[in-house]
Amino acid sequence: MLNNIKILLLILVLLAAATYFVVQQDQSTEAGDNEWLLPELQQNINQISRIELKRQNDVVSLEQKESGWVVAEASGFYANKENIVGLLMNLRSVVLLEKKTSNSDNFERLDLLDSAVSIKLHQGDQLLKSVLIGKDSSTGQGTFVRYADVQQAWLASKINPINVRIDQWLQNRIIDIDAENVSAVRLKQVETGELIEIQRTLAAEAEAFRMANIPEGQELMENANVGGLANGLANYMIDQAEPRDVDNLTHTIELTYDITSGLRYLINVYALNDVYYATVDVQQGLAGTQLTPEAALEMQTVNQRFADWMFVIPSYKFNAVNKTPADYLQSATTEAVTTEDNAG
Repeated sequence: MLNNIKILLLILVLLAAATYFVVQQDQSTEAGDNEWLLPELQQNINQISRIELKRQNDVVSLEQKESGWVVAEASGFYANKENIVGLLMNLRSVVLLEKKTSNSDNFERLDLLDSAVSIKLHQGDQLLKSVLIGKDSSTGQGTFVRYADVQQAWLASKINPINVRIDQWLQNRIIDIDAENVSAVRLKQVETGELIEIQRTLAAEAEAFRMANIPEGQELMENANVGGLANGLANYMIDQAEPRDVDNLTHTIELTYDITSGLRYLINVYALNDVYYATVDVQQGLAGTQLTPEAALEMQTVNQRFADWMFVIPSYKFNAVNKTPADYLQSATTEAVTTEDNAG
């Protein structure tokens, strides 16, 4: 298994290197008899340091820092790199097909005025190009464009829709740990002190977790799915990111996830006016646990990236963990109590 993981990691590294080389050097796509919309991207795509998107009142500024791409309007939180690569590769492939109107009175019906998507590409302090993206042609095979400083509209090859919303450019999946990698979960309601603890068992997957602190005289409901709490770190999506400042928030839930790697994820949930926030911290798990180099690196990376941030989480994410023992337990049935009494 370990050798397979090492081989997979090596393949991923090689693929990443190959992808960079292709983006950096590949000139195999020919413009033919047409001109590129953005010839600067043929040579300098990896030197783009800032992308400004604007449509009416919506603005998104993507900046490349030492730590990676960030969204300026989100206090500099990390951007979704895959979306940025997709945008640049899309723009890189666009060619100018046909000159259209140079009459500015006609630009509005091509969505090349106020309703256009404005894109500005920077390399360092230099503005490389400013282009306006209009609507698609009636055939759907092309898109109307023009350069911001030129009174000439063009029909270009098809450009994929460009979303100018901050949340569409954030790194909105911050954690993704499957339940199969969770060994225990501890959930505490801060106000009441109510506690739920579940631990992994050796049973079948459907019953992989048991509740560890069932009070005397109570039992699990027939369809209680305590193992659902172990899914709390899977595909962990956020709506927004803000600099961490919890002083004016109400601390509602403490969550501890013990991971099979020996790490412990601490998720603290806060509330303010029906908006829910979460903070993420990672520490070494049980005392004496020896972390692998990979686990130690994961702890360091997560803490470096998220220690200064708090995250607005969707209401469904809050509801999934806003549990008390009453959501899983009921009074023990008469039959169960009688059996225990007879056994005694």
